[in-house]
Amino acid sequence: MNESNFSVPVDKIGIQVQANGIEISLPQSPTLLTAAEAQGVAVALLKASESQTPVDTETAPERRLPMQYLQIEAVTDNSETPEEEAEQGIVHCWIRDQSPTNAVYIAVGWISSEGWDVLQIIENKPVTASDFQETDLLPYYEQALVDNEVFVFEVVDADDDGEGEGEEGDEPADSEK
Repeated sequence: MNESNFSVPVDKIGIQVQANGIEISLPQSPTLLTAAEAQGVAVALLKASESQTPVDTETAPERRLPMQYLQIEAVTDNSETPEEEAEQGIVHCWIRDQSPTNAVYIAVGWISSEGWDVLQIIENKPVTASDFQETDLLPYYEQALVDNEVFVFEVVDADDDGEGEGEEGDEPADSEK
């Protein structure tokens, strides 16, 4: 509903922003408010409180980001015999239109559902296509624009000495909703 439909009944309650807080004038006896009047009071109080403690929409944790990129270190134990070793890798995640907190929950949940354990979140940042222009990761970013989420597992060879890129799958392991 449009907030203009909700007006504060000035004959029943008064709300004024002061330098040191919000002043509310109430009647001496109980007052009956209609639903629209109660919502008008609520809207007015929220607006007044915002002027006292403004919310920074650029850093608010619930702010949705058009696209974000997460890089997560994970490990799994696919061994069916004691001779086989656990696999370790980096999971590249592109998640569209979610808050940073929700993106972490989505990524960790999806990685866990694939049988991997998250060791650490290496990176979580908002991105645009230009961040991937000169990389082989641009197609995954573009796919996330369509599918909302794309996950690419880059498995590190157990014999690898830490140098090199590891191996990347041919196809993105993406989830579609």
